[in-house]
Amino acid sequence: MKMIVDKLHSQVWKRFVRMPYGHIVDYADGNGNTVIPTAGECSDGLPNPLAWGVSIENGAFFGGLYLYGLCEKFEHEADEELKKEIEVIYKGLLLLCDVCRTDGCIARGVADDGVSHPFYSSDDQFGPWMLGLWKLLHSPASDETMRPEIKKRLVRALSGIRSIGWKIPTERKGVTFGSYAGSEWRSVTKLLFAAAVSRELGIIGEEEYEALAGERPSGSPYTRSEIASQGFAPDMIRSTGLIQFWIHTCAQLCARELIGMDPSRAGLFRAGSKANGAVAVRFAGDYEKYLAEPRKKLTCDWRVLLDGAKRPTDPKEIVEEASRQINEFFKEHSPGMRDEKRFLGQSLFAAWISAVSGDKAAEENARACLEDASERVDWSECGCCFAFAAESALCCLPG
Repeated sequence: MKMIVDKLHSQVWKRFVRMPYGHIVDYADGNGNTVIPTAGECSDGLPNPLAWGVSIENGAFFGGLYLYGLCEKFEHEADEELKKEIEVIYKGLLLLCDVCRTDGCIARGVADDGVSHPFYSSDDQFGPWMLGLWKLLHSPASDETMRPEIKKRLVRALSGIRSIGWKIPTERKGVTFGSYAGSEWRSVTKLLFAAAVSRELGIIGEEEYEALAGERPSGSPYTRSEIASQGFAPDMIRSTGLIQFWIHTCAQLCARELIGMDPSRAGLFRAGSKANGAVAVRFAGDYEKYLAEPRKKLTCDWRVLLDGAKRPTDPKEIVEEASRQINEFFKEHSPGMRDEKRFLGQSLFAAWISAVSGDKAAEENARACLEDASERVDWSECGCCFAFAAESALCCLPG
């Protein structure tokens, strides 16, 4: 398996780690080149304030998940080169906090000046950012220089979202985008993890944590602890658009860590994790659909979206415009990336969820799928950065 992991690792660092910042870009060409927005484009919210479809869309999201995977890898093979790479990603995540003026806002990425950034973050950016840094805080890969810096950023960010009801702020005063206060499984699990980290750092006390765990959010008949035990299948039945495993991987990893952070509810977190593994296992083989598709056009030039781009200010209209743009980009300009996202990426993140589910059958299926996909996919022709997910998932497998 080491040869497979090394092959994936090489692809990630050759093409998708943007230096000198240490940020994971969403996509790049075979030589690692991609289109980075200018400071002016970020300041003007172009092509959309969410940066959906842009190369720096998920720097905090993917960087946080990758840091988690690298810390798992370090536990199995602690070497100096890997430690240096972990430090690169770590510094990149710190920067995504530091460039923001608003406490609790975590930048998606930075423009060509290394400072300017899209002014909308999201719950999907905050969660992995928090998880990755927390994982490093407790990893032998961290040192006495790193730990105070990690704590400083976590305290700032967690205090920021707690102060506004566990919502995720943007750089626009009074505007939030995403929340952990809802009743969906991923929101509940991320909130409980955020609260457990906050308790650990002294931001909240035991009483507040217990109140959050026992609360029934958004009119749900179940407490957060009970929802955590149910897994994400009920949410996917209610809204099939949530059958996107890349947006659930962070919450699954949070549930995995909560087993140790909240021993009194460990059985509930295990139940939810296992249930998720049983669902995800049915999608872990979808890389076969990617392999069966003819290779299609790939482009990194998201600036094709600037022609005809609208510039709404209302959050609902911003989402509508951003959705229109990414549909256009992947359908008309880069259909190859569309196939990678809906088949290859879907299968790899599903396998990662299965790999940490605690369900032995799901774990073994994940191992088989990940090894087969990693061998058969020509990673050099992939435009998206999903090699990092395959590498991380393999590193998280038990044994």
